[in-house]
Amino acid sequence: MHLIEQYALACGTKIDKPYIREKYCPVPADRYITFSPISKPSKNYSYWKEALAMIVPPLDQLKIKIVQLGGEKDPLFQGCIDMRGKTSIAQAAYLVKRAVMHVGTDTFTTHIASHFGKKIVSLYSNSPIQNSGPFWSKKTDT
Repeated sequence: MHLIEQYALACGTKIDKPYIREKYCPVPADRYITFSPISKPSKNYSYWKEALAMIVPPLDQLKIKIVQLGGEKDPLFQGCIDMRGKTSIAQAAYLVKRAVMHVGTDTFTTHIASHFGKKIVSLYSNSPIQNSGPFWSKKTDT
């Protein structure tokens, strides 16, 4: 059972699609992927550098940039447009909504991407995806 279903059952409430507030943020590229690589230590992935080294060149050929979201103290990955610590949650939502897709770990921005129906590549560690994965996404988008 998904966490949202467990919470709704415990609270005796109905699940509905949330309202997500957006706030304008200058979009740093015409076409881009949002990238949120940092979460709790147990959810972090050790090979983002290598993964990005493989995907940045073909994305550059397609004129698709990678916009890295997160906290200002998170490590910056090469090949990304740096938006770490430069957005509020509402501004991050604005960027995610306009992205081609979202890539990252099990973070709040992954769930925002699910709400907006984005294609998602998200990594999970100790939380099974069927319990904590993108709730509002189509199975074909995750």
